[in-house]
Amino acid sequence: MKSNIVVVVAMVGGFFVAGAIWFVAPSLAPSSAKVLSEAGVHVERARRILHDYNAQLAYGALVRDQLRDIDFDVDIEDSSAIEDDGSETYEAIHGQLWGAFKPTNWGANPRAASASYGDIVGQAREGVQTRDDLVSRNAELLDDALSEVNAAIAVSSGDATGRDYAEAHRLLAVAYYHKALSEQLRAAKSRAGAERVRQELLGLTREVVAMTSSRTLAVDSKIDERIAMVQGGIDEGNARLWQYEKTLDGVDSEIEAFEGRLKDASMKAGVAFNEMQRMQNAGVDFTDPAGATEFTNKLMALADAYGIAVREAHIIEFGGYPDAEIDYTGDYIRGRYIQDGSPDKVVMTLGLTHAQQKRAILASKVQREKNAKQGLRDDLTMLEGKKASYQEMEAAARKTIDETTPIANEAYDELNQIESEAVAFEDSALSMLDKSISASTQAASVAGRWASDAGSKLSSVAAEGQGNSALTARKDDQWIAGFNNAQVADAQLAKAGVYLSRYKESIRTARVLGAVVGAIELAEVDVEAVSEKASEAREAGVLAVTDAASILERAHRTTGRHWTLVAHAAAANEMLVQFGLGEYVADALAGYRNAIKGREGEAFSKPFADRIRRLEDR
Repeated sequence: MKSNIVVVVAMVGGFFVAGAIWFVAPSLAPSSAKVLSEAGVHVERARRILHDYNAQLAYGALVRDQLRDIDFDVDIEDSSAIEDDGSETYEAIHGQLWGAFKPTNWGANPRAASASYGDIVGQAREGVQTRDDLVSRNAELLDDALSEVNAAIAVSSGDATGRDYAEAHRLLAVAYYHKALSEQLRAAKSRAGAERVRQELLGLTREVVAMTSSRTLAVDSKIDERIAMVQGGIDEGNARLWQYEKTLDGVDSEIEAFEGRLKDASMKAGVAFNEMQRMQNAGVDFTDPAGATEFTNKLMALADAYGIAVREAHIIEFGGYPDAEIDYTGDYIRGRYIQDGSPDKVVMTLGLTHAQQKRAILASKVQREKNAKQGLRDDLTMLEGKKASYQEMEAAARKTIDETTPIANEAYDELNQIESEAVAFEDSALSMLDKSISASTQAASVAGRWASDAGSKLSSVAAEGQGNSALTARKDDQWIAGFNNAQVADAQLAKAGVYLSRYKESIRTARVLGAVVGAIELAEVDVEAVSEKASEAREAGVLAVTDAASILERAHRTTGRHWTLVAHAAAANEMLVQFGLGEYVADALAGYRNAIKGREGEAFSKPFADRIRRLEDR
């Protein structure tokens, strides 16, 4: 936007010359001379007022306003407090605005101003009341200049009017241009806080996203299914344990019965064995003639009883085949057991040892089930603990999200407020720039018409008098119209700069909101509308640059192909690159190189050389 100030400076000098020629032109009618004389007073006042206007002062006021907005006391009397508590804040805010609007030190060789933080206290103290008064007066200068210019344009006499005074329209354009720059500065100040809010929204979104997965920890982990599975295992184990213990009780009863029967059989065998021992020890009573027979019969009876009792005890303890017998051969070695006349119906009776083995197996199963049950209970306790932990985390996540949502909506409201304020300033700047364009266009038209009229009138002047006629000089002043058109292009590029800022900010906001809305519920958010706004700003910006390029092309021909217009056209192509049209990089580079060709050593060429390096490094 400031890139063509050199053109403005050149135009000022040119108009001083042209104005003097017009004032002394002998061919002017009395009414025109009167208008030029009266209007010239107002124009000169406007020129001097604009000379006193200080764009840097307006920028400094903006920095101080920004500091005041964040409660940084620029009017504080304690200098140490500024150095200790506010120097970093001051430098951050100042540096941010310096980067958004790069000031220039104007002079014979204009150059970029350098930010200085060597005297933070001194710079901050520029916010005292006397400085504020000066700043306020500085802002009023533009309005005063406009009043003078409008007064010049309003002058009329006969058919002549101040509207035909090109210099008045040019100064009108300059005043509106600087008012537009002031509005752009205010828009930049408003937008300076947007990135902080966007980052806040992203931070809140990251926090919510991190918490979102925690809201469904229990469900996602399938902890309830795992608890149910373990509980089912416990229930199945309890059923098996109950059955094993029930069976074990039956086996214990069976063992108890076996042991009772074994005891009885063993007792019977013992009684019979003891009685046989007693009889054998006593011997036969030979005094009784029938004693031997009686002894033998009684001993055989005891032997049978003992054998039956021992067999019964053996079957009770080890099992056997009590209902089986040897087949008809009677051969205990090779004969087969038969029961009910068939070897296939032999049934073994299980004894105490079988019951004891069965009990040992059942006892092992009971213990195994008890161990498994305890393990499952430990797992259940662990899972229930996890579930409780998940539920606590879910509650904390829901609480965090519930608390974050209103904060995010407040940030979103702040972002909308910043955007609305910035757009209002930008719309005001665009309106001022349109007025500047209109005034510069009018100045170019009037200047061109005056040069053409001079050529027509010169044809009626005798050849020997043309060399001394003011009309001769004015006839060749078409370059003045060219530089006015260049100012039109400058204002068009300034408009494109406004749209570029709006485009980039809308793109950033759309990206952030696109990430936010999926995680946080924002009231009345429309990401598509923000994206559409970015597209509209881009389209309007590209159109403004295209119009500027077309105007520059015409102006280049009428200004003797001045190198500043070549640089201006290169700046237009660079702005198209910033709008995402990378195919214009080569054109911008070629334009800058042609503009400073042969002037590389001049100080004013350095900014263009820097732009060349920046484009080459893309």
